[in-house]
Amino acid sequence: MQKLMIKKISDPKRKTKAITITQKTQDKESFTFVKKSFLYKVRKTSQISPKVDAPQIFIRKFFDTKRGVESFRLQVRGCFYINHNRMLLRVNFTHTLNIQILWKSKVFSPKKPVMLAD
Repeated sequence: MQKLMIKKISDPKRKTKAITITQKTQDKESFTFVKKSFLYKVRKTSQISPKVDAPQIFIRKFFDTKRGVESFRLQVRGCFYINHNRMLLRVNFTHTLNIQILWKSKVFSPKKPVMLAD
């Protein structure tokens, strides 16, 4: 069984736009929750030649053997610049991917394959 939900939020006063995609999947061995979110904030800037830094990447992985939970989070933060109506705008973005797996059995990760020697 699989459920998918898409949510879009736009706030012109705060100059913010967000898109969230949530997916829930259930199979024989596990429940899987996947959440993807994209957040954009637009600001005016007065810099003539702005410097664009490389995006920051954050990764977090978590295992809970007592509850049988595996969790993974990837987050990318950065900015880019665009021209709109003769104005230079800075767009700050945050992209996030969250994956959580709830294992039904006590053995919560598949075993590694074994190689046979000749």
